[in-house]
Amino acid sequence: MNRRLIFLQKKWNDARIKIKFRLTFGLISFFIILLAFIANRGISNITNDTKTIQESGQLQSNIEHYHSAHLQWVANVNRLLTDENVTDLNVETNPQLCEFGKWYYGEGRKKAEELVPALSTILDKFEEPHHILHQSAIQISEVFQQA
Repeated sequence: MNRRLIFLQKKWNDARIKIKFRLTFGLISFFIILLAFIANRGISNITNDTKTIQESGQLQSNIEHYHSAHLQWVANVNRLLTDENVTDLNVETNPQLCEFGKWYYGEGRKKAEELVPALSTILDKFEEPHHILHQSAIQISEVFQQA
């Protein structure tokens, strides 16, 4: 092994300066290209992570919006029961046509589950209470009489 090293050192010392420059330049170029490739992959990962964070933030914002829309929906039902000036129930009674229902039964939910697969089991639990909520408005509307 030691002889090999001595042989290589002698070859290097005997090599022309032009060959030494080419070899050194080639190695430096190779490492610069390798570093650029690694940096590019890192930047690409950061960009993908940023997109995921933005989509997650949008999803959270959408869910908060639908929650507040249903709170407003409940407030409208409550007005029928408490405000003597309100005589008709003006809320969407079809659970698939309200704002949340359009998202829940449409592409919005599919995209949310692609982004966060664990949401699927949580969102499944919403269907029955959401349906019951809208059915209760139908029942209230059928039996309601202004005092």
